Amino acid sequence: MMQQLEFDQIEGIPLPSQNSVFFGHEVIIHFLQKMRRDNRLHHALLFTGPKGTGKATLAFHLTWNILASTSENFILPDLSSTLWRTISRKAHPDMRHVMRGYDTKAGKFHKTITVEDIRCVANFLQKAPSKGGWRVIIIDSADDMNCHADNALLKMLEEPPDKTLFILIFHKMCRLSPTIQSRCQSIIFKPLGDIQMQQALTVVAGTIGFNAEHLHTSDLLRHSSGSVRRAILILTSGGLEIARIIDKAFFSPVFPVTSVHQLASMLSGRNTTVQFNFFLDYLTGFLAKRACKAVFSRKKRQAILLSHLWQEIQHDTTEVLAYGLDKKQFIIVTLQKVYSLLHEEV
Repeated sequence: MMQQLEFDQIEGIPLPSQNSVFFGHEVIIHFLQKMRRDNRLHHALLFTGPKGTGKATLAFHLTWNILASTSENFILPDLSSTLWRTISRKAHPDMRHVMRGYDTKAGKFHKTITVEDIRCVANFLQKAPSKGGWRVIIIDSADDMNCHADNALLKMLEEPPDKTLFILIFHKMCRLSPTIQSRCQSIIFKPLGDIQMQQALTVVAGTIGFNAEHLHTSDLLRHSSGSVRRAILILTSGGLEIARIIDKAFFSPVFPVTSVHQLASMLSGRNTTVQFNFFLDYLTGFLAKRACKAVFSRKKRQAILLSHLWQEIQHDTTEVLAYGLDKKQFIIVTLQKVYSLLHEEV
């Protein structure tokens, strides 16, 4: 049977539904365990926090605990069990995993989770559970729902069937409908600490072709911001070198035309989507941190200019990706704008 593609999956890395290990977030696990033991688990949980911190993995582990009827302790899935195998293949009759669908004819993923995707959940809930027990719906990520999907989901959250658990995974709270948030219990996932990051990276080291001792550098941990996913993408995309070139360019006394053009050529070639995305993520993160620093330093003008440039880059990025514009020119012009603003501040 051909494995179904999943949006945002990283080649060679186990999907959250197949990930048998979990690191950190002991407080969250203790909270979920207590709520289940006291029979007070909310019917809709909102797992929110940065990508790559374990939200989806914990959602599937919680699903296993609920469908396996474990109650005393929150335990890791039994990999040898038929139950875990059906959950990991998304084949269990009492669970649904909703993501952006894949269009096989167009060869690409849909841009959103649509109202049709949510209606499939409504149809699923009209059927009785296979063994009269619980049903679990995981929406990953709920950031991707369009407004019609939002409205369709809201109706189900307002009148949930008995023994039904919704787990909504959100990466960015700014995209969350306040009405949906009010129907859920929010559980915030903080970035992982260095120890948990090192443990997780040691597990995946061989999978991504790196020796474990090469994964624990301070630069990698600093740029990963507590996200295992981000660390993997940095390693597999040459992200540390991209970050080094950008930092060196911004703080050079003269704008380094040659190195910027070389970087732009590298990031705009074929099969460089991961590298280009890391560039965008690193650049916008850099501006956001500088803006926050300016605010705390009471440098209002700097903060406003940095914020406006951040928004401008977001807008330009959308147009470049939507209309297939020249990435190389976009990268060069963008870095020139940031360089000029940084040196104007000085």
